[in-house]
This record gives sequence, C-alpha cells and structure tokens, in this order.
Amino acid sequence: MNNIVKNEWQALIHNKRLIGLLGGITLLLVVIAYFGVQDARIGQDKKQQAKEQIRQQWESIGDYNPHGAAHFGTYTFKPTTALTALDNGINNTVGTVLQLEGHRQNEIIHSPDSQSLMQSRFGTLK
Repeated sequence: MNNIVKNEWQALIHNKRLIGLLGGITLLLVVIAYFGVQDARIGQDKKQQAKEQIRQQWESIGDYNPHGAAHFGTYTFKPTTALTALDNGINNTVGTVLQLEGHRQNEIIHSPDSQSLMQSRFGTLK
C-alpha cells in the first residue's frame, strides 16, 4: 500500500499541469485575499466615520430627558471579524446597522442586498 501511495505521489509531482494548476489557484487566493482586505479596510473606515458622526449627534442633544433621548434614538453597528475580509456571509442580506429607539423593536437596516437586483443576492466576487 505504501508503494502505491508513493508511486501516485511521485506521478502527481512530475505532472507539470498539476503544478501549474496549484500555482494558479494559490495566486488566485492571494489576489482574492488582498482585495478582500482592501475592501474590508474601506468598509471599516466608513463604519468608523459613521460611528463618530452618530456619537457627535448623540452628544449634541445636550441636557435632555433620558426618556425623550431614547425616543430620539441612535444607531449601532454589527461588529466585523477578520474572516469578513474573505467572505461577508449573510451580512449583505441581513444588514449591519441597527436603529435603537425607545418602545420600538427595529430590524437591522441598510443591507446592500435590499438595494440591489435579485440576481446579485446569490453572491459577489471579492
């Protein structure tokens, strides 16, 4: 059995097409990872700017009744992970922004898929 495995392994190594295919796949994965990280970095910067703007808006309310301030509402963002750089998962479908208001239970809003064509919901290329 060991001889068969050894022989097959050597045959695969000597096959130039397999080496080219593995090299191409590796190159493709590196390019996908690079652009995924760039896209995630841009998204993180936009999210940080929005957080700062919302925080400034919240603090500009001033001395206000806490109950009234709760009715004014604010926004919160779903945290992202490093894996999001490679695959967004369901974030594009369900969204990543939640509006918080007093006496109301809101759904997550501003999902990219809610503003796109039906065909693009099946997946995007990073």
